Amino acid sequence: MEIKVMSWNIWSGKNWKQIINFVKDNKIELMGFQEVDNNLEETEFINITEKIAQSLGYNFAYSPSIENQKTGSFAEGQFGNCIISKFPIVDNKRHFLSLPEEWDGTAITEPRTLLETKINVDDKIVCFMTLHLGYSKQFQPTEIKLRQIEKVIEVIKNNNDLPIILTGDFNSTPENQGVKKIKQYLKDVDEKNTLKTWTMYDFKYHDWKVPAGLNFKIDYIFISEKIKHETPTIDINKISDHVPVIVKLEI
Repeated sequence: MEIKVMSWNIWSGKNWKQIINFVKDNKIELMGFQEVDNNLEETEFINITEKIAQSLGYNFAYSPSIENQKTGSFAEGQFGNCIISKFPIVDNKRHFLSLPEEWDGTAITEPRTLLETKINVDDKIVCFMTLHLGYSKQFQPTEIKLRQIEKVIEVIKNNNDLPIILTGDFNSTPENQGVKKIKQYLKDVDEKNTLKTWTMYDFKYHDWKVPAGLNFKIDYIFISEKIKHETPTIDINKISDHVPVIVKLEI
């Protein structure tokens, strides 16, 4: 069965109406989103995941990476990853890649999660996952990110009897050691590394400044060797600072 899959860092979901229209226009059936707000001031206290899923008539699972904060921009709300699916979600699990108690308030040590789901696609169970790895200046490899990758690999190994689709913002370029480790277990649908996904807007964090322009590949869709795929694409738009990665898969 052919399905259309997408990975997209949606920048809190502030442009959720445009995201809904994009999914409808492009007939996306299964998607992993990163940087998704729930009940936060920046997005008018909306449950972004639920809003998008209900508008589509789809199923969803949410994996908060940050929650239970009493003050600051995340106060009383949640921030994390979600999976939205046209197909039934029969199971979901949150895996912490970096723990909340390790967070010192910076993006480098920010809590990170992987959301693992089991999706029933035409009576076949598929393991569909999405994640958001740790930030580092110029996407350099760090011990934190390598530890996160090792946890991701554990989850992959635990599901190697199923077709696996792993989506996400890896905050890592293709030559990064962590990405290479993932490729020992799954294949990148963009095998030739032609799809640059970041950034549509000027970026500044501390002393690192990046002008707008798609010069970095940091968003990926990895799949099991047994899954066939067509040539992946990106869609250049300004809905988010990242552009989505889209691919048709044969399950």
